[in-house]
Amino acid sequence: TDMYSPTTAFQTARRSVDNLSTEQDPTIMLLAYALFKQTTAGDIAGARPGAFSLRARSKFDAWTTTKGMAHEVADALYINCAEHMVEGRPLNQQNQDLVRGIAETLRWL
Repeated sequence: TDMYSPTTAFQTARRSVDNLSTEQDPTIMLLAYALFKQTTAGDIAGARPGAFSLRARSKFDAWTTTKGMAHEVADALYINCAEHMVEGRPLNQQNQDLVRGIAETLRWL
């Protein structure tokens, strides 16, 4: 796969998220994880982790919700997610839809 170089805004947003001291909603954390991975690595590959590893499985399922998304789109959505986590800005519609999808996967863990 061709390597995507995340935007400067993405890198700044990532640092802001890494430096967060407040506890975040687990679903939002999974959204940030999925968008980060989709931006930096692209589509998820490999087998779904087993039921004994719920954390790994929830991360896998969250990343799966972004499958097929272009790096550039994930980059922009990650920035919006980071602004939500750090500054309390509202999530845009696409991120709200992803959060609903992630919440749905968590129900079936």
